[in-house]
Amino acid sequence: MPQHSTAGALVSSADGAWSVVVIDGRLGFSDGDSTIHVPVEGPLRWVREGEELSFDQVLAEIPTELHGWLALAAVIALRQCLGALVLAVALPPGQQDWCGLADRADPLCAWMNQLADLEGIEVPTPPADLDGGFGAIAAP
Repeated sequence: MPQHSTAGALVSSADGAWSVVVIDGRLGFSDGDSTIHVPVEGPLRWVREGEELSFDQVLAEIPTELHGWLALAAVIALRQCLGALVLAVALPPGQQDWCGLADRADPLCAWMNQLADLEGIEVPTPPADLDGGFGAIAAP
């Protein structure tokens, strides 16, 4: 029997304790009382109710059966951040803030190293109405 019901959940854990939800175009994980997600406003990080969580804390908290969704959430957030960097680099020469871009790139490398912990896990296909992270760079 589910412990909670989250409206609009994409999928829930077998015991109903956790659900995958969409928040600001990104995937989040709700336990009915709080939600763990990667906020759209930078920097790239996991948060719950405004408090930052480490990748390891999130892995420990979210049931293993939802780790594929966790990997998908992390990849979507990474793609969106990379898209912003690509757009900034594409500005006309001389308009880039290279120090600022370098500062933004360091956390992305760390994020990719953390994603390596989930390598080999089955990642679900994102729902058709969810931006897979390429919206900013694929828009016409």
